[in-house]
Amino acid sequence: MQVADLLLLLVGVVLLAGLALAARRRGSWRDPLAGCALPVPGPDVPQILAACLVFFGAQLLLVELTIQGRPRAELARYGSDTWFRAQAATIGAQILAIVFMTALLLRRRHAATDSAPTPPPRHVLTSASAGLAAFVVLLPLVAVLWNAGNVVWKWMHPALPPPLHPVLLAIDGGVWGRWGTLQLLLGAVLVAPVAEELLFRGVLLSGLCRAWGLVWPSILLSAAAFGFVHGQPQDVLPLVLMGVVLGFVRVWTGRLWPCVLAHMLFNTRTVTLALLSPQTLRTGQ
Repeated sequence: MQVADLLLLLVGVVLLAGLALAARRRGSWRDPLAGCALPVPGPDVPQILAACLVFFGAQLLLVELTIQGRPRAELARYGSDTWFRAQAATIGAQILAIVFMTALLLRRRHAATDSAPTPPPRHVLTSASAGLAAFVVLLPLVAVLWNAGNVVWKWMHPALPPPLHPVLLAIDGGVWGRWGTLQLLLGAVLVAPVAEELLFRGVLLSGLCRAWGLVWPSILLSAAAFGFVHGQPQDVLPLVLMGVVLGFVRVWTGRLWPCVLAHMLFNTRTVTLALLSPQTLRTGQ
């Protein structure tokens, strides 16, 4: 498993170098999105706030209803029965948010199409290739920043190991056994990537582009929100970078699903390492 992952990282390095060289030769390295159309006019500010309220508020509400009457301290025991129940509620809330945001974006798309023609997105195969390339390129970039974050953590907290994501800890020793692992796989590999891409690259990025008319500031702000929402200190910079790459893919392809594809593959790789080679994640290799 570690050998296969190392080969994938090497492919990412080669691909990243090749893309940088191609951009340099074309003269597009200063702004590789020059000439790309803005995303289809996104939601306005009230609609962005509504999407955020549904995404975060529904999770808080359903979790509170699910763990009502149970010791709150159990939530800090990753992999406990109460923790798994809260995760199930979170997945349910994210599915509700997916339905809401999909309806919102489709409504905005139809309204934009009726008012003015929009440039067609790139070909399906080109978009799929962009999603796959984003996944592969992200692996070495995120690995470098993640390991750098672990070094800083060990320097600041020499007596404490770097924190891992609760889902990875629960996979390693959850009380729900195989059913718990299946639930976590469903949430991490399928539901969360769709919900997060709809919010950050769908609603937020397109809404900021509508408000400002500027692509890169919109990508950077939506990426920063994506990184800071995830909480783990050493994960913030890697996830911000991930948000920038996925934002680029969103604008360059004119589609949202390549971002979902890259996000799903990235989470699948992480969860697979947690299942088959947990020492790789714990040692930060």
